Amino acid sequence: DDVWLRPNPPVGGVLDRPSHTWSVVVGESDLAAMISDLDDPVAVQEAYLNDGTDLDLARLAPLRNLRMVSVNRAGRVRSAPSPHLPVESLSLDTGSADLEPLAGHPTIWDLTVRGTAEPVDVRLLATLPTLARLDLSGATVRNETQLAGLTELRMLALSQPQWRHLREANSIPTR
Repeated sequence: DDVWLRPNPPVGGVLDRPSHTWSVVVGESDLAAMISDLDDPVAVQEAYLNDGTDLDLARLAPLRNLRMVSVNRAGRVRSAPSPHLPVESLSLDTGSADLEPLAGHPTIWDLTVRGTAEPVDVRLLATLPTLARLDLSGATVRNETQLAGLTELRMLALSQPQWRHLREANSIPTR
């Protein structure tokens, strides 16, 4: 009963075809093994990975139509979804995340990072060619004034102290 698919109550490994959503409590389990237990991994478009201790998002590769990944209450995230996956939205709520593997990801346009102990480096975010929506309100940001250089952003969510710092540095993004 640690695998369930919306909108039905826990059903254990059967994909809810109308929503194409897979939600799982990962814990210390092997993500690749959990994916191999799915009846139709290609049908999954949304993945909610909950309470994982150590997640390797590269293991999501068999979910070839995956468009949205939400990592919730994870201990550590040590990789990014493959650039070959059409992931458009990535939300990371984790104590520790290595964001370097995200560099240059061609399809991520919506990124949320919160809870991570390591500061998010804006230079890495500048390598995401389609990034339009960014929420760093729950993260520490390194070189925060460089956010003004992300000219393609259409939405930026920051905390009040982060906005204050940008205003004081006269580095408010133009859009």
